[in-house]
Amino acid sequence: MENLLPVIVGGLIGLAGGFIGPWFLQKTKDASERKKHRAEKFEELVQTVYEHQFWLNNVKDIRVFAEKREEPPSPFAKLESIAMVYFPQFLPSIPELDKLSDAYEMWMREGAKKRLAGRIRELSDGIMDVYNPYSKQLISFLAELRTYAKTEFE
Repeated sequence: MENLLPVIVGGLIGLAGGFIGPWFLQKTKDASERKKHRAEKFEELVQTVYEHQFWLNNVKDIRVFAEKREEPPSPFAKLESIAMVYFPQFLPSIPELDKLSDAYEMWMREGAKKRLAGRIRELSDGIMDVYNPYSKQLISFLAELRTYAKTEFE
């Protein structure tokens, strides 16, 4: 019996290692893959913020300055959906950015009306009143994203 106890204990350790080891490795692998997926989604979120800024510039060129090209759809819904699913902590900042970009778009519509009415000299009137608040909110939101990235992904 004395010689059997070390064999039984060794066998139990071997069995436990055979079950616990793979389970632990799988947990570690799953956590690593989740972190990688979140990083990819975060990158997509940041990219979509910049796509929206680029979209606004294109829409301005089309509406206000009559560039002849098709107006693409806004990427803002994509930005909101990524935040809703993966990063709800950013949801409080997004409506303000949306509101200010809407004001910028309204300025563009007014600019289009002025252009069509032949009031070309008035096209840039009021742009800073709508662009500056939008730009400040955009910079603030990007700073918030940068801070999150530093703590989450470094």
